[in-house]
Amino acid sequence: MSEEREKEILEFMDDVADDLRKTRAKSTVRKPWNPLETLHPKALLIGGAGIFVLFIVVLFFVFGGKQSPAPAEDPIQARINQLEERVAQLEQGNEDILQAIDELKNRIAAIGKKKTSSRKRRNTSAPSSSRRYHIVRQGDTLYRIAKKYGISIDDLKRLNRNLSKDQPIHPGQKLLVAP
Repeated sequence: MSEEREKEILEFMDDVADDLRKTRAKSTVRKPWNPLETLHPKALLIGGAGIFVLFIVVLFFVFGGKQSPAPAEDPIQARINQLEERVAQLEQGNEDILQAIDELKNRIAAIGKKKTSSRKRRNTSAPSSSRRYHIVRQGDTLYRIAKKYGISIDDLKRLNRNLSKDQPIHPGQKLLVAP
């Protein structure tokens, strides 16, 4: 019996060795890795849903937020228009104030002349001089000054012979605007 037993064991060992050789021969040929074979179907479903949601979010940000305003509703243009109107109002206000200041200066000068003439006790029947002057301020131009006093630029140049084409006016300069 022991011989039979030994024979069986040897046959069994030969069978195992043959199986190992066959298995080793098969394992040397490797097939390429396929990630879909190793992933669980639920993981594939969740990943696909995540990619779909990401695609929808990207589409929303790319196409959802770009609505060009109509030209009349453009907020920047509307603000620019408001600022231009405000600047025009301020310029008009400044011109009115400057004109009032000039008139006050002329009145003060006239009062000063009357006081000096009364001190000298001269009776003159001739009216006081009606000459008007304009003190040039920053930003003044000959055109604005002429327009303000209702005269042409040529008349303004004739009244002030020190004005020439090549010489600009400067702040603080005194210009005759009415003879």
